Amino acid sequence: MNALKTLVAALAVVVAFGGMGASRTLAASEKFAVTSITNRTNLTIHYEFKWGNAEWRQASLQPGHTMHHSWAYEFRGQNRSPAKMVRFDSDLRTGKILTVTQEVKSNACFNKSEGGKQYVIEFEDGDRDYIVLRELYLD
Repeated sequence: MNALKTLVAALAVVVAFGGMGASRTLAASEKFAVTSITNRTNLTIHYEFKWGNAEWRQASLQPGHTMHHSWAYEFRGQNRSPAKMVRFDSDLRTGKILTVTQEVKSNACFNKSEGGKQYVIEFEDGDRDYIVLRELYLD
């Protein structure tokens, strides 16, 4: 009888800790694909973005600010997202338009506003007439 009580108690401990592990795994699997864009110019930048085949959405980014774009993974363990596209007018001169459409990468993250793949919008190599979107390579 004591052996049976010991076995039941041991199973209760395993179930309790197993349940905790399962909830931790579930929480850890609630990830997002995140792309972060920082405006390094002194101008408000207007651009559009989309994930995969979705419609283009408009965004405005104030000087010195960062925008985090996220896509929620649909199932546990997923780590791939649709292609993320950004579109903007690179030519800042009045009356001139040079539309740039660029695919950007994302990082798998546990929340929508930290750890995203980093990009910056900045003036093109000292030329204040054009802006570019550049990937940051962080160590």
